[in-house]
Parts: sequence; C-alpha cells; structure tokens
Amino acid sequence: MKESLGLGMYRMSSRSQKHAKALNQAISSGVIYIDTSVNYMGGESEKLLGQLKEGSGRDVYSKNDLKIISKVGYVQGDLLDEIRSLPDYNKMAHEVYEFSEHHAHSINAHFISYCLSQSLERMKRNKIHAYLLHNPEYLLEKISKEHFFKLLCDALFQLQNEVDQGRIEFFGISSNLFPLADDRFNLHILNECVKNVEAKCGRKIAFKYVQMPFNLIENDALLSRPIYGGLNTFDKAHQDGYTVMSNRPLNAIANEKLLRLAFYDVKEDQIKLWPTLLSEVLIELKERYLKLLSQEVIDTSNSFEELPMVDFLKNKIEYCETIDAVETFFFKDFFPFVAQLFGRDLTSQESQKYYQLFEVRVECAKRALNVRLEKVFQYYVSKNILSIEKKENLPHSLLEMYLSQGVDIVLMGMRDPHYVDKMMNQFN
Repeated sequence: MKESLGLGMYRMSSRSQKHAKALNQAISSGVIYIDTSVNYMGGESEKLLGQLKEGSGRDVYSKNDLKIISKVGYVQGDLLDEIRSLPDYNKMAHEVYEFSEHHAHSINAHFISYCLSQSLERMKRNKIHAYLLHNPEYLLEKISKEHFFKLLCDALFQLQNEVDQGRIEFFGISSNLFPLADDRFNLHILNECVKNVEAKCGRKIAFKYVQMPFNLIENDALLSRPIYGGLNTFDKAHQDGYTVMSNRPLNAIANEKLLRLAFYDVKEDQIKLWPTLLSEVLIELKERYLKLLSQEVIDTSNSFEELPMVDFLKNKIEYCETIDAVETFFFKDFFPFVAQLFGRDLTSQESQKYYQLFEVRVECAKRALNVRLEKVFQYYVSKNILSIEKKENLPHSLLEMYLSQGVDIVLMGMRDPHYVDKMMNQFN
C-alpha cells in the first residue's frame, strides 16, 4: 500500500527546514510519487525538490525510482510579472487569460515550454516523471468550449514534444471537473483530444495521468454516469488506460467549510489559557500603543479598542476555524502588527508571549475541527460506512478505502516530519 501513497507539496517551501525534513523523511520512508506545481509557494515548492542531496537517504535521490510530477497552468504573483517581461511574450500573450491583476491562466505551448524549463531549473533536474495541465477548465470562464478544445489539443501536442525531447516521461491533466463528468470538460472530451493529437502525431502519445479531488465527503467520482455507459469516473479512466491520482484525501469541503478528516490530539490545558493570555497581550500592546500616541509617532484619532486588529482578536477570532486560517491571521496580520508597534522585530524572549498566543489559538482550531469531524464520523458510523474501531486510525482507514474504490495513487499533504512518521508507520 505504501507504494500507492504520494506526497503532495502544496504549501511546502524551500525556506522551511521543517518542510525539508518532512520531504526527506517521506522519501526515506518509501514514498516514491512527489507532486508539486509551478505556482505552489511561488516556485518555492519546486525549489525544495532541488535541494535534495544525492546519496542521502534512499538511492532514489539519484535514480529514476523517484517519480516527480509537477503541474502548469496557473500564473500568479512574481511568475506573472516574469512572464510579462519576456522578450517573446507576444508569442503567448493572446493566450494568457487574466482573471485579476495578480492571477492569470494559460496552457499556451510557448508558456508550457518556458514554465517547464523554469521547473527543471528550480528542481535541478534535466527530466521529471510527468508534467500535468493544472485545472485547465478555468479557461472556460473566458473562452468557448470549441476554443478550449483547440487549446487543449495544442497543449497536449506540446507536452508530447517535451516527451520527445526527453524533458518529461509522461503527462496528464489535473482537473476539479473530472469527478463531476461535467458537460464542459470530462473524460470523453479528454479522449477526443487525445485521439486528435495521436492522429496528428501518427502514433500513441504518452498521456498517462488524470488527477482529481476525492475523499469521504467529495466522492462524486464514484457515481455511475450515463455519459460513461454507467461507469463511474474511476472505472472510465481505467478503461481508457489512465492512472488515477487523487488529491485532498483528508481535507474535504463540507457546507463551504474545510473539514479535516483526521482527529487531532488537542492540548486542553493550553486552551484554558486563552482568555488570560489574550488579556495580558492586549494590555501590553495597549501600553505600547498609548506610548506611541503620546510621542506623536502615530497620527490617529482611534482608541486602542477601536483598532481593527484588537476588535478581531476580541470578537472575531472564532472565525479562524482551521489551523491554516489561524496561521494566516497571525503571520500575515498579527505578528506584523506587533512588530509595527515596537518599530522592529522582537527578540525571542520578547515575542514568547505573542507566539504562545498563536499556539493556544492553534489548539482552539484543532478542537473546533474535532467537534465538526465527530458529527460527520458518527453519521458514517450510523450508515455502516465506518466503524467506531476505525476512529483512532481514521486516516489509514480512509486511505485504504480510497485505494479499494479505484484510486491508484493518493497524494497526501505532509509538511511535518512527525506527521510523516505517524502516517508511514501505519503502513508498515
């Protein structure tokens, strides 16, 4: 079963020693499939793969056993600025579709070639296992189905050229629409495109992978589809000769909210500290704020209590219902706010209380996620889909279920080396 698990590198960065250790630990534990993307962490995810040292851990570091898969399509942040500044941008500009000032999407052949070159450079490799088009269906918000089909065929033709040039071994598509058998884009449309490209090439092409979200809650891929002659999405993909990869196995979207399909170990004693700790932090920050006001360092008529940051901490922090939401708030808003009040970065000793506030809030989020999951878990127990005995090792039970239902490779996000150990030990 371990050979069917892959590491999803969404939100993993070369700037994090913890992420580097988790990656090394996963590979050393037997993970072969590594999934990343051009746009993950602005390219830092791919750079992390470039930091792998040959000869350390298993021999897969320097051999072909390690199957690295990256994706192309999203154009965001610095990559978008970089693309716009290229001397030959005019060759692809007409097929780079902008959705906002900082976000665009493209599967243009020149764009694919350029991004693959950048991916290989970041990963310090001459060749990777596979390159996938990343949610190309987003283009349907800008163009017609007919135009989309043409672009898709051109993109697959370019990817086959990359195979012929020896830069990738296989290619495929990652799409959120695959489980839905959507009229705009489904496996039938994909097959027509593959046949079109094979006719143009005069031979079979190296299209291999279809990737899609699938978990206990988001399980549309299991539904029988008339469009597939009664087959579900997985069976249809296998009939067509494709390998099925699933993502988000333990992160489901239920009622437009994230539901983590794993119970956390919660430090209840830490949660009890929240009211007192928050009060102490606010008193300290208020003193700092009033001092700046008296020195006329800041010019405002707002009282401390009227500051949006203070209001959020006192009245709206409960909206941070996930660990990611807590991390985003503290690292993007709260810690910079504290540093601004002090006029500098704090020393380790000075920041201890503020970081403790963050850690306590993480425990609060864990408990909230556990409460939500408990309700879902009991529902599936009542339907005889899960059993009480599987509660402790729920992730392991779910992964076994996914693989038995038609998934070939399950991609898991594992950014913490301790979590890697915990998960991989369950499969020994």
